[in-house]
This record gives sequence, structure tokens and C-alpha cells, in this order.
Amino acid sequence: MPTDDPIAGPPGGTEAVPGSAIGSDEAVTETVTRVKTPTDPEPPTATVTPDVAALLAEMGFDAEPDSGTTCAAPPRTGRPAEPGPRTGFPAVPGYEIVGELGRGGMGVVYKARHLRLNRTVAVKMVLRSRAANPIATGRFLIEAEAMASVRHPHVVQVFEFGECEGNPFLVLEYLSGGSLTERLAAGRVAPNDAARIIAQLARAAAAIHAAGVVHRDLKPGNVLFDADGLPKISDFGLAKRAASDLTETQAVMGTPAYMAPEQADGRTKFVGPPADVWSLGVILYECLVGVRPFAAPAASEVLARILTSDPLPVRRVARELAPELELICQKCLEKEPARRYGTADELADDLERFLIGRPISVRPLGRLARAARWVRRNPVVAALGAFAAATLLIVPPAALLYRSRLKAAEELTEARAQAEAEARRAEAEARTAATVKEYHNLLGRVRHAASDPQPGWTWDGLRDLTQAGGYAERAGGSVVELRSAAAACLAAPDVREAAVAARGVHVRALAFRPDAKVLAVAEGKAWIGCRVFLVDPTTGTTLRTLTFSGPPVQGSGGGFAQDGARVVAFSPDGRWLVVGCRSGQVCRWDLSLEKPAAATWAGHRKEITGVAFDPDGAFFYTSATDGTVKRWATSGTGKEPAAAAPPDPTGTPAAGGLIALPGEPRRLVFERNGLESAAPETLAPVSTERVPGAGGWRAATPTGSLFLTDGPTGLAVWDRALRQCGRNLADPELGDSAQRGYGRGATVTPCGALAATFAGSTDGTLRLWDLTRGRLALRVVLGETLAAAFSPDGRRLAVAADHKTVIYDVRRGPETHTLTHASPVRAFAVRPDGRVVTIAAAPHPGADGSVGTVALEWPAVGTAPRTLWNRTTQPVSPTFAAAPFAGGVAFSDGSGWVDFECGGAIQGPGIRVGLPGGDEYAFRPDRTGQRLWMTRQNRLTVFDAPARTPLAEWRNDFADFTSGLGGLVCVDAGERYAAVGGRDGTVRLVRYEPGGAAGRIVIDATWTGSAGAATAVALSGDESLVAAGSHLGRVVVRRVPGGGVVADLSAHTDRVTSVAFSADGRLATASRDKRVRLWRRTGDGFELLVNLAPVGSSGVRQVAFGPGGRLLILREGESGVHSWDVERLRTRLAEMGIGW
Repeated sequence: MPTDDPIAGPPGGTEAVPGSAIGSDEAVTETVTRVKTPTDPEPPTATVTPDVAALLAEMGFDAEPDSGTTCAAPPRTGRPAEPGPRTGFPAVPGYEIVGELGRGGMGVVYKARHLRLNRTVAVKMVLRSRAANPIATGRFLIEAEAMASVRHPHVVQVFEFGECEGNPFLVLEYLSGGSLTERLAAGRVAPNDAARIIAQLARAAAAIHAAGVVHRDLKPGNVLFDADGLPKISDFGLAKRAASDLTETQAVMGTPAYMAPEQADGRTKFVGPPADVWSLGVILYECLVGVRPFAAPAASEVLARILTSDPLPVRRVARELAPELELICQKCLEKEPARRYGTADELADDLERFLIGRPISVRPLGRLARAARWVRRNPVVAALGAFAAATLLIVPPAALLYRSRLKAAEELTEARAQAEAEARRAEAEARTAATVKEYHNLLGRVRHAASDPQPGWTWDGLRDLTQAGGYAERAGGSVVELRSAAAACLAAPDVREAAVAARGVHVRALAFRPDAKVLAVAEGKAWIGCRVFLVDPTTGTTLRTLTFSGPPVQGSGGGFAQDGARVVAFSPDGRWLVVGCRSGQVCRWDLSLEKPAAATWAGHRKEITGVAFDPDGAFFYTSATDGTVKRWATSGTGKEPAAAAPPDPTGTPAAGGLIALPGEPRRLVFERNGLESAAPETLAPVSTERVPGAGGWRAATPTGSLFLTDGPTGLAVWDRALRQCGRNLADPELGDSAQRGYGRGATVTPCGALAATFAGSTDGTLRLWDLTRGRLALRVVLGETLAAAFSPDGRRLAVAADHKTVIYDVRRGPETHTLTHASPVRAFAVRPDGRVVTIAAAPHPGADGSVGTVALEWPAVGTAPRTLWNRTTQPVSPTFAAAPFAGGVAFSDGSGWVDFECGGAIQGPGIRVGLPGGDEYAFRPDRTGQRLWMTRQNRLTVFDAPARTPLAEWRNDFADFTSGLGGLVCVDAGERYAAVGGRDGTVRLVRYEPGGAAGRIVIDATWTGSAGAATAVALSGDESLVAAGSHLGRVVVRRVPGGGVVADLSAHTDRVTSVAFSADGRLATASRDKRVRLWRRTGDGFELLVNLAPVGSSGVRQVAFGPGGRLLILREGESGVHSWDVERLRTRLAEMGIGW
């Protein structure tokens, strides 16, 4: 059996699952035999009774010493074992059976894949021939219940229990590290490793016992290892619950070599946790010396030795072993259950004490104890000897001896009490030290992975954090620290290998079908015929193979070269597939046909560089290195193009990639001496939309808002709306370059948050870029890389590298997503219905000093945004801000005006701020949109928003005169109140009071703080609380209108830039220290829940809550707004055991 099998056990046919046949040197995994014995059985002796011999024969063992083996064939039954299916597997709902891992007389184990979660599991079922047996079914149900009742890192995890076609099945964790039997086959285990493994198994056994379960079959074959080498207990087929009554009183169950004496004596029904402690002692003995403690040629002798003999001390076999390990083995292998370790935890404690160099609780037996043991085992001889000794001694010496022994016993009792107290103290210290060490090791591993990310590090990090959550309380760790690290993992870009397709094929083009369920893999060169493989991206399985032939191509050095695919594309409905070739040939297939044939024609004179379909799929477009761009009818003959773009007036011969944009007006964008935009029907260029300088096409988002090209330094990210390069990206290891050598290409996620670049054989490294933060996120060394493509949902990345196609899972969970621009985002607002408006500005002013801004509206997660406006203004202030109100958004883009957007259009004129150039201002409309509050220098003004006229003004002249700190810098407004923060640290609660010809601003409360200037304020939705942040990082929450302090939080280490309340009372605080902290109301205060600071993040500019508790975050200099679904984040953290 393969070593990566988690359930079926070690190689060679041995299975570690209940009901399976065993073919190794261990005994049968499960044997249940009824023995007819007297009501009061005789004490066990070395002689094998006829009953025991009959029992062993029924189990399949040879009871005679000269049999020469300790394990016979599988248990003999009245009929041959049921043959396993070889061609078909049962249909288990929700799972795909991949193959059979192992089977035995009672059950079968399959390797399967969970269809929805896409993870590998093991499915265990009772054989159909046994399904009608109530004992077999009952024991299977007990096994399922026993395993499900235990939740421990070192116990195989149960995912599901169900019934398929009347046959129960059990879905288990899939483990790939093999079994302890395999490790022992290679020789003895190092003492410290053996102690560590048995300590971990003992902790697991303690958890099993705490759940009211006794395993009764612990042995190396039932100890499996996961991919990280962690041992786990499996096979609960013989487990017994306290209320179970399936076991007969005189049934012998288990593996003889690992049976406790009470099991070997047939008292199985009364076997308890001490039997599992015995089995752990046998495993420890075997790990240390390489042989079992009661080894014998025949199974009958094994049972007899277990009942009557002591094992050879481990140090006589291996003198180099520590005495403590010998004492621990002896304690576990005491014949009387009461003399063993009281619990499995006590065994684990002693092993952990040994590992850290502390004294263990077991002490060597003295002469008296050894004599007492001999007396108990030889009562007749001892009685005769005692009688003879008594007749030779006189009373006075006996009395003197008695008194001396009494005194010694008292001293021994006192010494033992002191030793036990010391042992308990040392035990507590050792347990705490081990827990603290493991906790910090796990957390340190996650932090190290974040600082030097490798593919798959976030999945590994979440697993480590889940394990660390179990140690946090005992280690004195912070659950907030674990939540924050988990949030960083969830937000970080990452990939991990999921499947491999088209092995041995030289692939040059990849494309996903629009539903992301099929991947087209196109061969790059072949003399006779090229192939296109249609692949299942979840498994890498080829679903269909298409072929086409191409003419020889004139080589660059003379002679001929092979033709092959260069680009490939699906139509929007997935019916049509088009391939553009190196020769200029166009190939098209109708995939709705059962056997589609390739329709081919000479589309261009040279290599085709781009293929794109119209949004409705009626036409498609091709571009080539001969400088031509053509339009073709999708269902046409292809002999004549429907349209062709006129030649480039500059004479540029080459045309790069292209994309057909949705929306109105519809455009075809292609690269030819810059980015050209053309009307799709005629391909006539639209000169006003041309973006010069954007050469070296790499990739584009489906909406065309973001383009990637070769830049003068590194990878250029272009904003088509602003017609500027938003930023240049470079690998820090390569200076100002994004990759080594000649650039092959790139692919970008549909939302524009991530890009992957590759450079063929000149680099051999795939680079994953975080476009929102403008940084390199990950390097994946693959060798020659010729093509890459993200799936339409952004959840997979296919890469053609080194004669294979690797399909990766992309970290993109439901907890967080990004609203990405090509240029830096300067402000955003969340409408009451949840739509988000983002405002981005060009990074460089024009020749006249003007700056372009573009605003996008994002209707929902996963949908394309629409452009609200794209305009150019003369900046007079650094103030970029946006604030929602009922019906629209008030915004300022540095022009010195506050403008109003309603219904997707700017409603002018706005409100002129009227400040000297360079000054900042703040504003906030009330929630009805009827009034707008604005702070400018030391003035607070309230405006009639619809009329754009001022209603009243208040000036902070006194503070300005006395301290020079009268400036008002932040404001928030509700329906009744507005809160205003000043440079002197004062927060004022104000309201507008209309009256007569003119109203006035009334100050209801003034609160002076000691934490420095107020830099951010927020009113809760019901206006019962106001939060104010300062430039020293403090946040004070007060009641409205009384001003009582609800919380005074040391929230940050730098200036607080934004605070916000959610509808359900949560509080978000943000700072230039890069942290966004989420708090919840608890009683009269606030409790910190999580810190949202992803790897590589920058200072925070703005935070806001949307409907449903969605938290949006804008960071300085980034080209997007990060959106967290707080409820889904809470659910995910709760699944990890670190929720709130």
C-alpha cells in the first residue's frame, strides 16, 4: 500500500483500519472469539489451556511453539474473503472515489476527494457481505461514534458519517506519512524521538479516555503520521464505550503482542484505560530496543509470557539508554492495572519530564519491593519459607525488627510524600514550559514564512495557527495575536499546487472557459499536427483532445521551423474555441459538436499575438506581428475578414495583444506603438483615446481599466481612463527590472488585484505581483515558463512550465477582496445600499499642472465597476475626500470645491471652499443630505446642501488667540449632532438651530483631552456615542450628550487617521502605524478583536463600514480599497478555534 495512504496502514498489504486482513509480522487487527470457560476462571499460568489453544486456532494463530511464526494467515471464517471491486467504486454522495487503499474481512477503505472542498479524504465502509451482520454494523457505528467523540491533534479526524445504498460509511482525515510499523522496519527509533512520539500518543489516549472510550488495539500499525510527521492514533474498530455491550465477557480482542494481561486473560469486557497504557509501554519498548518485550515463536507463548513473565529490562538490550526510560517501560508493563500509570496523562508527563531533563515520578524498586513482588507471584513457596523463618526466630528480635521496619516505613512515607509534591511541581512546570515552547514555535514559524514567503505558506500558516490556538490559554498567549496573524494569512497573495496536466507537452497558450470549469492547453510546436487539450482544472484530467495541422514556418536563421499555437481563447458562451498560430493561421472549433473538426485559414502573414471575442460572441479579433488587426465572424468561413484595421501611420510593423471591451461605447483595444482604441465594427482608430508610450503588451483586465506592459523600468501598470502609467513594478533582487532577459508575458486576475509574470527560459521564475500594494508578493521557480492564465473567478492559476502545465489554487477566500484601480486611490465612500465609490488620481500632473481623476462605482463583490466621472482639474489643496448621504456622494478631488454626485452624474455647481492654496479642509454631509458641515482653519460652517449656500458659521477665535491651536481638523455628522475635533485636543458636540432669517450653531458639549490634537472623529449610527482619535494614537469613546467616558483606548502607536462605527456597535480604528483594529462593545468598554495589518501594508488613510458589517480600508499610496466581510472572518476564525 502507498505510504501516502492515511488509513490503510503500512506497505506490504498491512492495513491500519478496522476489519482489514493483516499480512505483516503483527497479529490480526480485530479478532472476536467466544470461549467457554468456568464462571470463575483459574489464575493464568504458563501452560496454554485447551480453551486458549482453541481460541488461538479460531483467531488463525498456531498455538504450538514450533510453528515458526507469530502471525498466521488472516482469520479463518466459514467462507472466503469477499473479493474487492476492481472496476467500479460505490457512489458516495459529495465525494469522488479515486482508488482503493485497502480491504479486509470486515471493511474496505477508499481514497476519495471531497467535491465541494476539493480535499483528499479516506472513506471507510463495511463490506457489502458484512453489511447485514448486526454485530459488524454495530461495531462500525461504535467506531464512528468513538472517533467522532474525540477531538485531538494526535487522533485521526472524522469529517463525516453517513449511509450509502444502505451501507454506512465514515469519512476520515487523509494522512500521507506512513505508519510507525514502517519506521520500526528501518530499525530502532532514537530515544528522544521515541519518548516524544509516545508522549504525544499518550496525550491523545488521555483525550480518548476522557471521552469515555478505550481503544483496546494500540500498536505501531495503528499509529499513522501526517505530512509533517505528527503521529495520530487511528482504527477505533475495537474501541469500547462505557455504555457499549457488543463485547462478550470472555471475548479476546486485540493484537496478542500488544495485549494487556487482562485482555490476554479473556476479561476484555472489563478492560479499561490501563490496558491502553500497557500497549503504549509495549510500543515504547519496541521503539527503544527494536524488539517486542514478549516475543515468542508462537502466539500461544506470547499470551503465556504476557500473563506470567517479566520482560527483559531495556538497558540489558541497549545499555546506552537512559535509566529513566527503563523505569517508565517497567511502570507501563506492570501486570496489575492498579500498579501502572493511573492515566495516560501521567505517562505523558513523565516522558515530557525526561525530554526536558526533569526528574520523573517513577523510582527504582528496592529489595523489599522486589521481594514483595516475588511473594505475590509465588505465594505457596513464600508461605513455607516464612513459616520456617518464624520457627527459627525468637519474639524479641522479631519485635525489634518490626519496630525498625515501622520507623523505616514512616520515613519512607514522608519521603514519598515529599517526592510526590516535588514531582507534581516539576510536572506543572514542565507542562507549562513545553506548551509555551510549542506555542511560540508555531507562531514564530508563521511569522518567518510571512517574511520569506514560499508557495503555499498561507495554508501552512493557518494550519499552524489552528494548532497554536489549542495552546494559547495554557501558554499565556494572546488570542488577538493569533487572529491577527490568521487575518494576515487570509489577505496575503499566495498559490499552492493543485494539479498537473499535459505532462511532456510543449505548451505555449492557455485559456480558461468563462465558467472556469475547463482549461484549454495548446501545444506550441509540432511537425505533423498540434494538439489542444481540454482539461478539468480541478484534477488535471484531459476531457477532450483537439488537433490541427499547420504549414512549416520560415525560421529566423533560415530553413523551416515547426508551427504551433501562440494564443487561444473561448467565446463568452464557451461554444467556440479559437487558436492563433505561429504561421499566422487561425484555427476554430465548434465545441457543441460531438466530434468537432478544426476549421483553419490563413488569417495573417506572420505570427498571431492576440485573439479576443466580442462580448456577445458574434465576432472575434486577431492581431499579428505583421502589424494587422482583423475582425472575423465567429460562425463564418474565415476566407475574408469582416473588417481590418488601417495600417499604423508611423509604419510600426508589429501589433501586440488585444481585448474587446464591454459597455458603451464599445471598444477594441490593441497594442501598436502604444495602446490604440478602435470602433469594433470598422476597426477605425479613435485618436482621442490613444495612450502613447504603452508598448510591450503583457495583459489587461476584462474591463480594460488596467493594462500591463513593459515599462522603462520594470512592469508598467497603465490606467487607460487617465491615459497614464499608474506605477512601475520591479523585483528588489533585480534592481529596476521585473524579470531577467526577454519578457514572455503576463496574466492578471479579473479584479486586477494580482498579476503573474514570466520570462520563458531566460528567467525560469514565475512572479506573483500584488498590484494593489504595488509590490512583489511571491516567486515560484519553475524552469522555462511560456504561458500563464488566471481563471475567470480568480481562484486558479494555470502555468505552462518545463513541458507540463501546473494548476495552482490562488488564495482568494470569501473573507476579503479588493477594489483595484490602476492608479493610487485617494478616497472612497460607501453608499447606504452598499455600493462603493472610489476616487483615483493620476500620479503625475500634466504639462499644465492639471491632474486627472476617475471615480468608479462598484455595485457588488465580483462585479465590474462603472465609471461615474473622468475629469481633469487644477489642484489647489491636498484634500481628497468622499462622504455618502442619502441619494449621493459629496466629494473633493483637490480642486478647492466640494462637489455632489447624484444618480451617477456630478450635480453642479458645488460649494467653493475659498481657502489659500495648499490648505486642507474637512467636510461631512448629514445622513439626509440636507446639510453639509465643513471645517476650514478655525472656522466651522454648516451649509444648505441642496442650495449650496451657508446657513451659519462658528469661529474658534479664543483658542486661536490664546494657544495658536484653534484649527478645526476633523468632523462627522449625524441627523441631530455633528462632532468636531481641534488641534488643541478639544472635541465639541454641536448642532444647527434654525431661527428667523438666520440660524446658528449651538455647542452642546466641549470635551478636552490630554492625548494631543484630535485627528479623527466619528458618531455612532444612533448618535449615542462619539469616538475621537488623537495624533498620539489614543482613542476616547464618550456618551452623547453627557460626555461620560466609555473607553480610553491605547489603540495605536502613531497618529489615528480614521475611526468608524458599524451599525451593530463595532468600532474600527486606523493609524499611520499600518494597523486597523476592530473592537466590540463589552459592558461599559470596548474589547480588541483583531488587528488587520496584512504583510507589506502601508499607513491607513480611511476606514468605513458598509451594510452588513463589511469593513473597507484605504491605505496610503495603494491602488485599491480592501474590503473585509467581518462576519465571514469571524466564522473562519471560529472554525480555527480562535474566534470571538
